[in-house]
Amino acid sequence: MLQHVYNELASQQTNENVAKWRVDEAIKTEEILFVEYNNKVSKHEQAKRDLEEARINKEKAISVYNKAADELRKAQAKMKEAVDSYSKFVENVRAEKKVIQELDNILTNAKKKASTSKPTFSTQQTKDPTDIVIRDVTTTVSPTRP
Repeated sequence: MLQHVYNELASQQTNENVAKWRVDEAIKTEEILFVEYNNKVSKHEQAKRDLEEARINKEKAISVYNKAADELRKAQAKMKEAVDSYSKFVENVRAEKKVIQELDNILTNAKKKASTSKPTFSTQQTKDPTDIVIRDVTTTVSPTRP
């Protein structure tokens, strides 16, 4: 009977050792899981900070883009204004060329007439019979060019 008690005691001791081993393993597993949990929490918090930083950078980029777009619109408006101004300038130059060409034609025609005809004078009576107006009908004026 003593053997039986001894065997029972040994069995309980073994069960206690197994239970103690299981508790130690559970504690180690819990510690490992706690460290992994803390790592994941830390990574999550870092991810939240990174996300917030990315959001702030996005807003800054949008602001810079909007400023650049405004500057581009202003530059385009100035360019359109310059193009319009240049177009008016070109129109004015063309108009001046036409006027100069017409004046050249008038001068050429007047020179041709002057070279082929002699000056003629006419007299015109005014209200006062003693006043006589004499005019030269072949006089020409040459235009000056800018």
